Amino acid sequence: MPEAGLRPEPRCRSCGTPYAPRQEYCLECGSRIVTASSSMHWVWPSLVALGIAAAGGAAAIAASGCTAQAPSTVVATQALVSLPPERPRTARTAAKPSRSPIPARSGDLTTWPGGNRYTIVLDSLPAGSGFSAARAKAQQAIRAGLRNVGVLVSSSYSTLHPGYYVVFSGIYDTLEEAQSALPDVAPRFPSAFAHQIAR
Repeated sequence: MPEAGLRPEPRCRSCGTPYAPRQEYCLECGSRIVTASSSMHWVWPSLVALGIAAAGGAAAIAASGCTAQAPSTVVATQALVSLPPERPRTARTAAKPSRSPIPARSGDLTTWPGGNRYTIVLDSLPAGSGFSAARAKAQQAIRAGLRNVGVLVSSSYSTLHPGYYVVFSGIYDTLEEAQSALPDVAPRFPSAFAHQIAR
């Protein structure tokens, strides 16, 4: 029993083992020793940090000089006007541009209709050999059953090498159409090929 006037020896709350002053953990059970002074050690630093934050916020508001503005109310002064219902729009189909008809002749040469189109080149003869040689080649193709056969002067078209008479067969809107007709021409003219004709 402790003597009168002496403070009782502090003990661990978990296991009851005595501990020395300023001891943070019990040497017997390892529990943290909680005293009245240690339980409040975090309060003062927290209060200081809170005061600094409040002072900083007040200084920022004072420096910005911003004043709160009361929200304004907008009042309509004119009567509402009702619009008539919108008419449904009718879909307009774009008219497809029509090309000039492609001439089909059986006994005469076909004239190129113009525009950017495609054909099958049967043969190319040097211009020095004369137009008559190119015409004879075209007549040979007509007799073989080919349609829309004609002769072009290559220097008149940017897609052809100048200095030749070009014997052609067929007039097509796309390269695919010309290539699809090529197998019918190849047995009579093995070197024939599909090509674009443009000014």
